[in-house]
Amino acid sequence: MSTLRSLPVLVLALLVAATSAAQQISSPRAVSLHTPDGTVLKGTYFASRKPGPGVLLLHQCNQQRKLWDVLGERLASSGINVFTFDYRGFGESGGIPHDKLTPEEENKIQTEAWPSDIELAFQYLLAQPGVAGERIGVGGASCGVYNAIKLARRHPEVKSLVLLAGPTDDSQEKPDTVASFLCDLKMDFPTGIDTGSIGKQYGVNGLPTTVLIGVDGKVQFYEEGALANADVAFDPLLQKNLQLLKTGKTISTEDYRILAKQQPSLPGTGTETNGSSGEGKLSPRAEGIATRMDCTCGCDKKVQICTCNASTKIKHALATENIDGKPDAEVMKSLNKRFCMEAM
Repeated sequence: MSTLRSLPVLVLALLVAATSAAQQISSPRAVSLHTPDGTVLKGTYFASRKPGPGVLLLHQCNQQRKLWDVLGERLASSGINVFTFDYRGFGESGGIPHDKLTPEEENKIQTEAWPSDIELAFQYLLAQPGVAGERIGVGGASCGVYNAIKLARRHPEVKSLVLLAGPTDDSQEKPDTVASFLCDLKMDFPTGIDTGSIGKQYGVNGLPTTVLIGVDGKVQFYEEGALANADVAFDPLLQKNLQLLKTGKTISTEDYRILAKQQPSLPGTGTETNGSSGEGKLSPRAEGIATRMDCTCGCDKKVQICTCNASTKIKHALATENIDGKPDAEVMKSLNKRFCMEAM
């Protein structure tokens, strides 16, 4: 990743600490921004009662701005002015709904329209009374991460970044940059830099993705998105591998390299994953819920087509549990609460 003028990646709590004690806030204000092509972007402004820093928050690609409501109110009560908005095609903003676009159309909008849309939102924040223009932060989650970085590159007034579970501009990351990062973190376990072949080998199409290969050379765990309760998820796998070591059911490095060349891209068939080996047959209603429900792993897919561990569990629950008499919205809310990976 190219240099970001030595921008610190700071937790928002640092900005909070620099402000006065918690205070009452004004009611959130609904905002409409008009782009040059006529698209209306809907936003929410959380104003602090006294002058202070400003923060622009960019949501995930399977969410909308309301994701930030609670955080926006808390930051405003701590003296930080916050602006959130829905990307075009998301939430209440205009434009073709993102889930109606082809991947090519979606990529075109994200690369050609989003930068100017985000710039418009940024300028709105700077223009608000009481916003200290020299103390600005930008937060991004999932696809919002790279957009937050690009915005910071253009504006020296951005003094802090908060980047949550999303890719940076990895096309510009050089091996020596990554190596320096690993050195700074003093990592004491083997690490490597993938130029693309490993990700392709294991079907990685989003970050973060966790692939655990056991001492027997088999893929025992595959998870897209952030891990919830990783220690709980990995403990039984650790015990399993310790047992394999005791019984001598291991594989040599040389044999694994041969096996790896034969390993089909993941997610595929025949690999071991954490949780149910199959979600069972979905009823028409359950299938409809899975088709409409955003996956909780942090990707931009629906539960029906996502292959992560969380989506597998959700489909298993839909197939085996009685949902009769419950509205679809209530079912989805309950499943989100049980299997949400983003609340960690």
